[in-house]
Amino acid sequence: MTFIERDGNAKTVEAPAGLSVLEIAHRNDIDIEGACEGSLACSTCHVIVDEAWSDRLEETSEDEEDMLDLAFGLTRTSRLGCQIILTEESAVSIYEALKADAATAWDGYVAHPFVRSLADGSLPEACFRHYLKQDYLFLLNYSRAWALAVVKSQEVIDLRQAAASVDLLLNTELALHVKYCAGWGLSEADLAAAPEADANRLYTRFVMDAGLTGDLLDLLVALIPCSLGYAEIGRRLLADPQTRLDGNPYRDWIELYGGQEFQDGAEVARVQLERVAAGRGLVGDPRANPRWPQVLRLFETACRLEIGFWQMGLDAAPA
Repeated sequence: MTFIERDGNAKTVEAPAGLSVLEIAHRNDIDIEGACEGSLACSTCHVIVDEAWSDRLEETSEDEEDMLDLAFGLTRTSRLGCQIILTEESAVSIYEALKADAATAWDGYVAHPFVRSLADGSLPEACFRHYLKQDYLFLLNYSRAWALAVVKSQEVIDLRQAAASVDLLLNTELALHVKYCAGWGLSEADLAAAPEADANRLYTRFVMDAGLTGDLLDLLVALIPCSLGYAEIGRRLLADPQTRLDGNPYRDWIELYGGQEFQDGAEVARVQLERVAAGRGLVGDPRANPRWPQVLRLFETACRLEIGFWQMGLDAAPA
């Protein structure tokens, strides 16, 4: 569960079924008062629920509505935190469901030998240099796919988010990638002149095809294994005591994707996915929706193509 605190910072915490939002907040030092300690005698645990999740919750009772009338800053999705009890059904996120149902492909992606070689620093330099060149070309096409998300968006919030993603990719992340590659002796001209590998072309054209033939949800499902997968890889590697940081030539890469800035950006993408999925009826348990087989297939295919991208890098090892 992600809380947006008063200062605008997001904090993501574990949200076990059976607990109220107020209890989860107090367990994790989130500043929600709850003066009556959950007895429905005040409105001090007033929270505003993200629209992507509000329809998944039980309807408000008359007593809760009476207390909400006393709350400051009431909105359409206002609730009392003490009255929102997490259930197994309400706790299902489409992202987590996709990872669970595509576990073989997902695990093969985030725990690929290429990743493990980054963690212990044993990846041959030739493999990493080849990966860096291909990743530059990938980022160009990934930016085009996010530009397509602008066209596919119907809600203003999605238009803005997709446009912000294009801006971030082209004017920040690409520049950082070029600067990072310079440290490996690769100029932007070197990167641009690299021939596009088949694994790279197959992946990026698959994502574009998903967006051209489907709607915004299809496109987001094809896009997120990249951003959210790299966030999970970075987070895992930084948390793993087996990861070697001292003297590891790939330490900067690990710290980039495990760092808070990239984690925050990935969380924005995840929230957008949840919201768009909910807007298309994938609420409660998304597996019950008729679209589930289609979105699962897109996600699983993208994960397999990520595996192919890693393998492309490994295959560049000197004979």
